[in-house]
Amino acid sequence: MANRDWSAVRVLARVSLSLWPLTVGFVQPFNSYLLILLGDLLGGFFFWPLFLNFSLVFTGALTGLGLMSLRPKAKKVDWMEGFHELGRRIEASKWDIFSLCGGIVLPVSVGSNAFTSKWIGFGPTYLGVSCGLVLSSLIIDWKGLFWAQKRPVTWLDILGAFLVLGGTAMFVAGTIEGDMVAGVSVNHGKRVGLLILAVVSGILLVIQGALNKRLTQALGDPWRSASWAAFCAVVGLFPLAMSEGPRAPEAISRTPPSEAFRYLSGLIGLAILLTSMSAPRYLGFSLYAKARVSGEVVGAVLIGVTHGLYSLAKEQRERVTTLAIVGLMVTFVGFFVSLKWNDKPPSEVVTQEVPPAGPAGVGGVMGEGGVRSRSQRNLAVGSESGDAGPVESTGTAEGGPSSAAAMPPHTSTHTDSAHVSEAQREYEADHTKEDSVRGGGGIDGSVDRLKAEKEEEGSGVLAVQSSDSKQQLSQEYLECLSGRRRTPKGGILVQGGTSTREETSSLPASPSKRSASAPIEAYSPQQEEKAPSSPSRPSERQLDVSSSRRFLQSLHQSEISDC
Repeated sequence: MANRDWSAVRVLARVSLSLWPLTVGFVQPFNSYLLILLGDLLGGFFFWPLFLNFSLVFTGALTGLGLMSLRPKAKKVDWMEGFHELGRRIEASKWDIFSLCGGIVLPVSVGSNAFTSKWIGFGPTYLGVSCGLVLSSLIIDWKGLFWAQKRPVTWLDILGAFLVLGGTAMFVAGTIEGDMVAGVSVNHGKRVGLLILAVVSGILLVIQGALNKRLTQALGDPWRSASWAAFCAVVGLFPLAMSEGPRAPEAISRTPPSEAFRYLSGLIGLAILLTSMSAPRYLGFSLYAKARVSGEVVGAVLIGVTHGLYSLAKEQRERVTTLAIVGLMVTFVGFFVSLKWNDKPPSEVVTQEVPPAGPAGVGGVMGEGGVRSRSQRNLAVGSESGDAGPVESTGTAEGGPSSAAAMPPHTSTHTDSAHVSEAQREYEADHTKEDSVRGGGGIDGSVDRLKAEKEEEGSGVLAVQSSDSKQQLSQEYLECLSGRRRTPKGGILVQGGTSTREETSSLPASPSKRSASAPIEAYSPQQEEKAPSSPSRPSERQLDVSSSRRFLQSLHQSEISDC
């Protein structure tokens, strides 16, 4: 249930973050729209609108950089340190020098979008851009190109890419059909060439985003890398704009106030630039591209079919047929199927109760009504909290199954000594009177009675390592424990006569096998009462005596009768 809830949270977070590039993608066609309007206002120039656009981008980036300089000194990244880091990266890999070229790639992409939109319409142009965005971003995520982190590409990603491509083809076919119905003369060869240019423009958008992201990592601030990219664009576009003639500044000075909105394309350009270098860090290039594509398609179609918008930029209205609408819906489906609903949550610490190892619980032994006796529960708690490690759990964590056999000897994940003492006191209070009534016969008697009662049925034996010697117990004794059980010292009892782990056992040797050099001290409850209350680890001798006594008494009083 927790994993399912976490998956829902992850999907909700991804959808919320994807609204960021989706919004920026929605306004990007308006950037091309304003550039077309500005070019018409200035007399049909192409490079002057781009130069003015990136001049405003550069001004906005410098303003943001100045505001960021007001941050506390502890949060600032020194300018020189950023350039030193960039120099170190270039020395380590000459490819890092291309991270400075984002400001050259971006104007080419923005100019291509505006140029293509004017000739074949906003819808077909930005559907072509979407194809380039989706394909290039998928390859970058898959191969880790342009310093991108490799991300697993699932069948949902591939399906989403094909749906976006198929929807784009259907939409473009629908717009061509609409133009033919309207009697608009279209040169199909020119249309195909401009569509290819739109696809290349989408690829360049992803590449410049990767370059600017790399530069941001070196300089430590997206405003610095945005300022650098805009500066490079302004420096590169200025001679091209001047080559068109000096008449544009005169036209700018004669712009009426009602047409001043045509110069605001630079604000949209600044938002696009900052998003392209920041959003892929949180969403990955693939999901970022699909979110941006969806916004671009909506914005482009809105411009193409709205009379108050297209009439300013184009003479003919873009006719959207049923096929084009279906293609648009298929494009959106391609975006939504790539949200990766099966993301795994980060590794968590398993804190739930230890599940039973057998059908009846930790030991597989149950009393009436399927409830284990108190001595069995105490014994399970004692073995879980003992020195050798936790009881084997069937649960899994991030790293794989939790297996006691895979743990090194004398390794514990529970160190609460107070918990152990409490379990011991509960056991003693529960069985002190029963000992006197039954006349248990001590440790040796418990083992002898167990062997005598099960002698006719038992055939297999289990060898358990001991610090002094080895002791053999019947296989029926093992069946009482339901196949798999940890001794108080951590040795795991397994059917078939072997132990999954060679450990020091807390079981004492039988009278016939016990070494004379290792006598077992008599156990008394006062022995634990005198134990220090500090959380320090008890001695091996105390653990051997107390845990052996508890283990064999529980067998005598509960397990034998249950079996």
